[in-house]
Amino acid sequence: MSNVVVEDVISTKSIIKGGAILITALAWNTAIKGIIDIMIPKHKDTIIGYIIYAIMITIITITIIYMFNIYKNGINKYKVNQRNK
Repeated sequence: MSNVVVEDVISTKSIIKGGAILITALAWNTAIKGIIDIMIPKHKDTIIGYIIYAIMITIITITIIYMFNIYKNGINKYKVNQRNK
């Protein structure tokens, strides 16, 4: 295959992956808002509800980033160990 075709396939794959991630994020957005509405119904659509939502999303995001960093560090250590053998 030519380089142009390979680059197009990689670009298309990235766009599809980005779209899937966006759809997943929107689904979780709705789910978390629903949980807040059930847990704290009197704060629905108030500033307190939005602050609680923002805190929950921040904690989830930090946890995911932390987990990816642990995974990445493990992969890097594995690669270094393989090179040293």
